[in-house]
Amino acid sequence: MSSQHIYLFSVLALLIAGLILDKLRPSYTFLIAVFLLVVGGIIPTTVFLTSLSNTAVLSIFLLIIITSGINEHFQLNRSLDKMFGRTKSPKLFMFQFGSFVTGLSAVMNNTPVVAMLMPYISDWSKKHSISPSKFFMPLSFFAISGGMITLIGTSTNMVLQGLIQENTTEHLQWMDFLVPGLAVSLLTIIYMVSLGYKLLPNYQNTLAHFQENKREYLIETLVSEGASLVGKNIEQAGLRNLKDVYLVEIMRQGRLITPVKPNELIYEGDLLFFAGDTSTVIQLLNDTKGLEISKKDKLDLGDHPEMMEAVIPYNSLLSGKNVKQFGFRERYDAAIIGIHRGGAKISGKIGDIPLETGDLLLVAAGPDFRKLIDQDTNLYIVSAFEKTSKVSGINKRLFLLGLALCIVLAALPASFFGIDRSGGLLKLYEALFLILGLQFAFGMMDSEGVKKNVSLDLLIILASAITVGTALVSSGASQLVADGFISSFIGLGSITMAIALFILTVLLTSFVTNVAAVSIIFPIALSISQTLGVSGLPFFMVAAFGASACYITPMGYQTNLMVMGPGGYKFNDFVRVGLPLTLLYAIVVIGYLAIKYEMKF
Repeated sequence: MSSQHIYLFSVLALLIAGLILDKLRPSYTFLIAVFLLVVGGIIPTTVFLTSLSNTAVLSIFLLIIITSGINEHFQLNRSLDKMFGRTKSPKLFMFQFGSFVTGLSAVMNNTPVVAMLMPYISDWSKKHSISPSKFFMPLSFFAISGGMITLIGTSTNMVLQGLIQENTTEHLQWMDFLVPGLAVSLLTIIYMVSLGYKLLPNYQNTLAHFQENKREYLIETLVSEGASLVGKNIEQAGLRNLKDVYLVEIMRQGRLITPVKPNELIYEGDLLFFAGDTSTVIQLLNDTKGLEISKKDKLDLGDHPEMMEAVIPYNSLLSGKNVKQFGFRERYDAAIIGIHRGGAKISGKIGDIPLETGDLLLVAAGPDFRKLIDQDTNLYIVSAFEKTSKVSGINKRLFLLGLALCIVLAALPASFFGIDRSGGLLKLYEALFLILGLQFAFGMMDSEGVKKNVSLDLLIILASAITVGTALVSSGASQLVADGFISSFIGLGSITMAIALFILTVLLTSFVTNVAAVSIIFPIALSISQTLGVSGLPFFMVAAFGASACYITPMGYQTNLMVMGPGGYKFNDFVRVGLPLTLLYAIVVIGYLAIKYEMKF
């Protein structure tokens, strides 16, 4: 092993460690890794610049923009009510929305699909007195498995396609994913409505989950001038032994008082922090004179502001910043009065707490909140509210017709139309450009909509992932790993090698991003196929499906992080529910690939 290889593997180890520890934004971690590769002489700067213009990266952004337009103008709550509204059985409801989400995720970006369904599922759960923890994790899992049905269903597949284009002459086609994708999607639905449903937690309220798992939903309130609480101690004010909520701490003139003793006096201007059921806190605010939302006066929210729950998605600009740094009030005409963070105790003034991906926020909304949130992708609303679309029905139908035609032309091989070339009649990015053009033509997208969906963080992550994969191939480092891999498993057959590669990919994707996992595994898969002198397609497919097997940990996929807070889940919930599903998933995927590519033990 040369000094260059040692340096490269050290950078790779730092990248993986940085993503697991999550001390920096993933984009910063990737960018640092690319910088170290460049200054270390592993790759020239042009490799990163070329990755920025990779057609797979372009296609991912086109898909995100298109999905945003569809999500904004095709409001599904009423349609969902028609399809599922009369359903009373929770398992039947899960089967119905699972089938719907699976189909939607095959052609739409997974994150907005989950964000779009969360409010409806939350409302259905409340109406039928069933904990949403029985549905939010399955929602994420359905989106993940549905994304594997097509080449465009998940960024994992598209980044892999970009790596293949950069380093080989082979290509993955739409039909390569269709059969195994449908199989794992059906498996996921069957599993979740049977064994998975039994394994899912049944958290009835935030306080119960907090007491059991030491988690907090921190809610900030203010003791205003003339409050009936002033001069009383905690017990006299009736703030001890509250039902479904308790007083965590008091902040008085910058000094934090915790734990709060029963004889602690209350003063004007005190900030009281409660943990527990949000509805109980809101009732407490309504019933207690002079106890109010601490930001209400600065937002002109009135006596009874509208309360909504929102979740911070992956790649949100809110992640890593506190409320003041982001300018939350000015940007959204709203105040964060509560934060729920799975697995962590949070303390102090809400305005000073750095926010994290997956945080569930309780928001007091001002009059312009609904309009402003429609123009932003840094925050997804969990509480449902109606949106209106100004696009006419005829324009929507014409767009759907054009969308279906573009998908068909991209999916069907060119040979079907008598054209002698590989791939579809339309290349993927060509079809996506046409679809975006249709959205502009029918008033479903504009330049502002494009700008709000172009994330610099995501661009850096995608381009850096392709750069890292290319560096592993061009430096020969992946060949070294592959040689050791092959020497360990060659006598056990290609199926055993595929299983080992799948396990390695799943372990990576469980603790780093799926994009990072596929960029690291692809060079190894390529080197294995080159050493064995066989097609790389079966091993590339192992990498694709392994990197999307993000069921065991919440950090494995952005939608898992999105549902963690609203569902009240802890880490072990994902392990308990996701591990059996991953094993079944692996059997289906490896079994299919073994049959299709005649792999042997």
